[in-house]
Amino acid sequence: MQQSRAAARPPLPAAGAPAPDAGSFSRQRTAWRDAVATAALAAVLTTLALTPLAPFARDVLAADLRRHALLGSLIVGYVVWLAARRRLPVPTPLDLPIAGLLVAAAISIAGSLDRRASLEAVLPLLPVAPLAVVMADTRLLSAATLRRGVTLSAALVAVVALASVWDRWHEWLTLVSAVDGGLTASRLLPPSV
Repeated sequence: MQQSRAAARPPLPAAGAPAPDAGSFSRQRTAWRDAVATAALAAVLTTLALTPLAPFARDVLAADLRRHALLGSLIVGYVVWLAARRRLPVPTPLDLPIAGLLVAAAISIAGSLDRRASLEAVLPLLPVAPLAVVMADTRLLSAATLRRGVTLSAALVAVVALASVWDRWHEWLTLVSAVDGGLTASRLLPPSV
């Protein structure tokens, strides 16, 4: 038995209720995509900022592996994304200065007395080129997403830096109270400040 036409129709919205918007689902999906892109960019930048470089790391191999795995996966993912879309990277105003920086690094390594030591000093600089290309591609990240991601990353790094300073200051206060038997107003700050 067939249903009547009235039963097949969706119910009408209540009086005074806003009509459902056909584009609201698309806007919600875009908002979620932007939020995920912002969080991913902030995570990558924060990880890169907080991973110590080789001369300052406790475990040099682990820090370098973490940094290179993150940058390598980001670069490989971007190349795969470009190949899937059959596109080339977007030219930016930073392409020429970055190319000049890489050429200057290559010339300095070639003219160095100890090329291996010079190359080791330049290695942390090399991922800047592909990272700048990835971040400048507006087909991948909008300008607003890039701003939000960099701002969020800077805020996270600042919180970690303040926590580190607080920890060092607390260690100083503990040392002073253990040595002097108590704290005085003149000993609240370390002598290096």
